[in-house]
Amino acid sequence: MKKAVYIVVFFLLGGLIFSQTKPKEAPKPQSKTVVTKTAQAVPSKGKLIEIKHAGVLRFDKGINAKRLIGDVVCEHEGAVMKCDSAYLYENNSMDAFGKISIVKGDSIFVYGDKLHYDGATKLATLQDNVKCIEKDMTLTTNIMTYDVANGIANYYDGGTIVNKQNTLVSKNGHYYSATKEVAFKYDVELKNKDYTMRGDTLRYNTLNKTSYFLGPTIILSKEDYIYCENGWYDTENEKSAFSKNAILVTKEQKLSGDSLLYDRKKGFGRAFNNVRLVDTTNKSVIFGDYIEYTEKGSIALITKKSSVCKNI
Repeated sequence: MKKAVYIVVFFLLGGLIFSQTKPKEAPKPQSKTVVTKTAQAVPSKGKLIEIKHAGVLRFDKGINAKRLIGDVVCEHEGAVMKCDSAYLYENNSMDAFGKISIVKGDSIFVYGDKLHYDGATKLATLQDNVKCIEKDMTLTTNIMTYDVANGIANYYDGGTIVNKQNTLVSKNGHYYSATKEVAFKYDVELKNKDYTMRGDTLRYNTLNKTSYFLGPTIILSKEDYIYCENGWYDTENEKSAFSKNAILVTKEQKLSGDSLLYDRKKGFGRAFNNVRLVDTTNKSVIFGDYIEYTEKGSIALITKKSSVCKNI
């Protein structure tokens, strides 16, 4: 277990995030009205979406909505939404189009082509060329939803997350702001210069900087191969645990057991229950219920029902 897995995943948002598509060319108005003071939709449940600015404001009787065109700026619950044009409906919802950006606070920036936002449920849906940037992390996807009331962001149509060290792709992704956890599901693959990880489910806690493997997982590096169906890795302290059919394969050895623990900084590993250590260099197989292995000096301590087979 020479190189433990280092997984750095991003975390999304902290508040409202989203944006939406380039509109069809809007008819040029006969007279131009610049809105500079706050205008509001017809009263409905919850705080109203506020119009902070628009080059043109008029009422579209056909769909019973305010039509905003040019340098549109709206605000709701501290989230500032900008776009080329939008429809603001009497039920306190809006559709926005073109060069959309949504910012809440000063750390999360979201961009896209098309947005639907419901002010009553605080549910935002962003579509087409969606990009979320947070510090050195960039998330790209085609569709993203954000439940502002519960602080949960989701994508279900594939997404890619890139930072300085890693590239992670998955079909589904979820961020829970209350627990500061990110979860990835289906076809999860993480790559960096040291290893590639493939699995079904990955969860990451941004507070304790620990990754959790919740399903069949393979970790490949130049020096070893790890398989497990459950486990965790503390990326800050470089400690890890693997269980459920856990296997570690290196050039000289193959270690399996009900559970494996590894401390990368100390170069020290332990295996528990139904342990089997195959040493191809010494042509031997060691069985036992407990094994301690120290990388420095290749020292192994086997206890509890141990046995050794030679000349394999």
